[in-house]
Amino acid sequence: DWEVGVPIGAATGPTNVVSAPNCAGTNIGGNYTINASVSLISPSFAVPSGKSAEFTFSQYWDGDSVFDQGLVRVLDADNADTPIEGLSITNISIALPIVWTEQKLALPAADVGGKNLKVEFQFESDHLDEFSGFYVDDVLVVTVEEE
Repeated sequence: DWEVGVPIGAATGPTNVVSAPNCAGTNIGGNYTINASVSLISPSFAVPSGKSAEFTFSQYWDGDSVFDQGLVRVLDADNADTPIEGLSITNISIALPIVWTEQKLALPAADVGGKNLKVEFQFESDHLDEFSGFYVDDVLVVTVEEE
């Protein structure tokens, strides 16, 4: 399950957060379990009509780089949380060294302007290994002025 707090207990997990005191992680007190399939979904937020936005967050990933999967996608909260095509990050995977990294996703006005949205962080593990998992911090969506 996703938990919020200060990560502790996982031998290979983060030893800090990007912005104290908390982050969200697949198991902040230890390793995730095998055959996990968990999602963390944000509350709904509105993007003004005609406006673009930028979605940023910090991630820490420690998982089986072959079979474990993480993804982030933007959902249309006014349409039964349907994923908005093309607004996702599907390449969440291990990077060496394993450190906090920033991710960005442009949200064009044509896709998000005037809509209520949610963001979903999803994690799935296989039946083989356990690692510290997928952690996120500093999740932010800001509108962008068009030039």
